Amino acid sequence: MERFFLNEKVAVVTGAGSGIGRSTAITFAERGAKLALIDINAPNLESVAEIIERQGGSCKIYVSDVADEKLMKEVFENIFIEFENVDILANVAGIWERIPFLKLSMGNFNRMIAVNLLGCFNCCRSVLPNMVKRRYGKIVSVGSIAGKDGSTLGSSHYAASKGAISAFSASLAREFGAFGLNINVVCPGLIETPIGEATGQDGMDTYVKKSALKRIGKPDDVANVIAFLASNAASFITGQTVNICGGHRFD
Repeated sequence: MERFFLNEKVAVVTGAGSGIGRSTAITFAERGAKLALIDINAPNLESVAEIIERQGGSCKIYVSDVADEKLMKEVFENIFIEFENVDILANVAGIWERIPFLKLSMGNFNRMIAVNLLGCFNCCRSVLPNMVKRRYGKIVSVGSIAGKDGSTLGSSHYAASKGAISAFSASLAREFGAFGLNINVVCPGLIETPIGEATGQDGMDTYVKKSALKRIGKPDDVANVIAFLASNAASFITGQTVNICGGHRFD
């Protein structure tokens, strides 16, 4: 069972203030990881840190926007000063909005790509040199089944950003596999998070009807799989996109 735990591993979680990121941070802490938590929302991040510390966990918080290259460089410099190494990176930070394509502005498109894709890029670029040097590292990024199927809710720019995460991560898995690194993607369906709830009741009802398990997912459903992929129990898994969707899609 020890290989499923994250004892003394240093884990960075982005988007840790709410939703899947919050559950991932708490789950990592429960499995023994030392945490560096990143989110743009300071009160939310502080709330998560209080929960983790109250349960006896260890964490440091960094309030920042993953899309900002300069800020993220500074954040990771501070993380390496504090922790020396990074063993695990969970790229969870993301945004969603519903805008039909013919009403989609370049500003909306660019912001979606900046947060969802470039945020992932900024964090991966920050940790990979250390992981390569040590020949150890686990990166798990959050995609979406919308990145495979396309959006049915007028969110083509969201689907594009998530599909790109899958292609980007598969490429990194091929490039860095020889260094012993495991790089994977989880693709949630509709989850009970602020983003999931923003799809509206009609969107949730339609999703439930089409899914095999007939329910919306919970953040812990995703966090548990992220924690598995971040553990040594998943040492022979890399370059994969794992659907966590209650049977809404079958690959």
